[in-house]
Amino acid sequence: MLEYQISENTKEQLIRNPYNIIREYAEIRLTKVGRKVFSYLTLQPVSLVAPDIPIDEENTQANMHYLILGPPSSGKCVTGDTLIFNPANGYITSIKQIVDNKDYTISTMNDNLKIESQKPSEYIYQGKKMVVRIKTSSGKEIKVTPEHPFFTMEGWVKCEDLIIGEHIATPRILNYTPSTILEDYKIKLLAYILTDGSFSKNKTPNHSPSLVFHNSDKRLLDDFEDSALKFGNIKINKYKKDNVYGYQVTNKKKLCSLHPKVVNLLDFDGIHCQCGCGSVTNTTKQTYNKFGITKGCHNKYIVGHNLKKKRIFTRPLQNSASLWLNSIGIFHKNSYNIFVPQVIFQSTKENIALFLNRVYACEGWIDENCIGISSQSKEFIGQLQHLLLRFGILGRVRTKKGRYNGLPYQSHILTIYGHSNILNFYNEIGVLSKEHKFEIHIKKNMTLKCKTNVDIIPNFKPIICNEIKKEQIPYTYFGEVFNLKTPKRFWSYINKTHGKSANISREISQKISTHLKSEIIHIMSHNDIFWDKISEKEYIGEEDVYDLVVPNTHNFVANDIIVHNTSSAKIIRDIVPNPYIFQDITAAKLAMDMLG
Repeated sequence: MLEYQISENTKEQLIRNPYNIIREYAEIRLTKVGRKVFSYLTLQPVSLVAPDIPIDEENTQANMHYLILGPPSSGKCVTGDTLIFNPANGYITSIKQIVDNKDYTISTMNDNLKIESQKPSEYIYQGKKMVVRIKTSSGKEIKVTPEHPFFTMEGWVKCEDLIIGEHIATPRILNYTPSTILEDYKIKLLAYILTDGSFSKNKTPNHSPSLVFHNSDKRLLDDFEDSALKFGNIKINKYKKDNVYGYQVTNKKKLCSLHPKVVNLLDFDGIHCQCGCGSVTNTTKQTYNKFGITKGCHNKYIVGHNLKKKRIFTRPLQNSASLWLNSIGIFHKNSYNIFVPQVIFQSTKENIALFLNRVYACEGWIDENCIGISSQSKEFIGQLQHLLLRFGILGRVRTKKGRYNGLPYQSHILTIYGHSNILNFYNEIGVLSKEHKFEIHIKKNMTLKCKTNVDIIPNFKPIICNEIKKEQIPYTYFGEVFNLKTPKRFWSYINKTHGKSANISREISQKISTHLKSEIIHIMSHNDIFWDKISEKEYIGEEDVYDLVVPNTHNFVANDIIVHNTSSAKIIRDIVPNPYIFQDITAAKLAMDMLG
């Protein structure tokens, strides 16, 4: 325990009021760290004697350290399953793994509200704490401690002070450097299997697993067949049922390997299957006779007297396509637990675009208002929403519950609204076999206004009004900019578009900003932020929580939401000489410790 050098007078003050430790020494108060004002944190220089604090006998000033006091749970944390995106390679992993490995690059928001890359300076496990689950209108979720701040139009606001309906900052685009390049045929086969594909149900060691793809669109069937054949030694078995074709992927040339137990008994590396499948070396008559092996059916051997006439089964090898899917963790997944493998997240934007193209070709739809896709896997839909952010495309996830064959049924739906988002999807990604639906949508919506109640800047209308007045520009000027029939009714047009709300659409704000000199209008209209509305807030109990300390910007992107740097005391330590930090300790407890 620390030994504090304090006077008898100080002891008396501490007994009466433990906070007098602050008044006993110089009045030094930290007022600002980054954007957040920590009025509750007080720094005081105190003389400390402890084994882990160096003492300089000749320099009393060197012995002076700063005591940092704060209320309990002032550290801000997120739960261990929070996913962090790495812009250095596209990788996504949990903050728990990041803290364990202590080497990662994160995305962070700078002072101009742009998303950039940064490496944390510290990785911290904070133990168990009460957490709150926050969900936004776009379907994003995150679990944080009540003290954890989110960025709003009013600045950083603690989670416990946020209300439903308030808007928080999320990234509208996530740039990255790819670390992997995949062949097109692998990407297409993966997309087809994750959507309209399935795996053979028979998983016994004596039957070779196979892939099956079902669809009624000839272009997609041909594309699947072409992709599968490029894996090599592939045979496609085709069948038709209820106007839907099934393409089964198997080995063109049967391959199987001898059970390892037989190999060990034979002690001969060259022997594989003697059934005539082709994966055999040294298949001469002498080899059969030497080991007393008699040809049996494809799946088993009758072993001679050398092995006490045991019946040993062979293990048929998977086809090359199945082997690759197995290597990335996809094989034998069903519609409830499918996911996007890491290799896709780390691949190029062209790879990701091709993957999304084929996924939407099978499971997606396009109508007059939106692009949509549904799945029974919540993880899969959330990952698609994240991949769209790589292209600056905003998606919204919702859950639909119902019953199927008398049993509860739940599906997760990802929709893309807004003409600009849909046009971006068409140009960057596209959908095989659905090009005509895109053209219909684009022609119909080319002259329509975008959905103004989604991509908005909250409470920004009064600020724009003040900036226009400040620059003394008449409203009729902007009425002409927006091609209004009655230019002088510009503000009536804005109010009609957005109602009584103080929000304004990003598109209108961008158009106005090009005619104003205001820096704030320009920054708020041209940044990397999408303002997402809080739809749910729920206290869910205690969980293990973790911290990152991000230099300079003091925030990072977690679960595709911008959250504040998680440990204020650690930040202070970097800017204050000789600090000694006490967190999660009451003043009374600290006073008792000091008094021994």
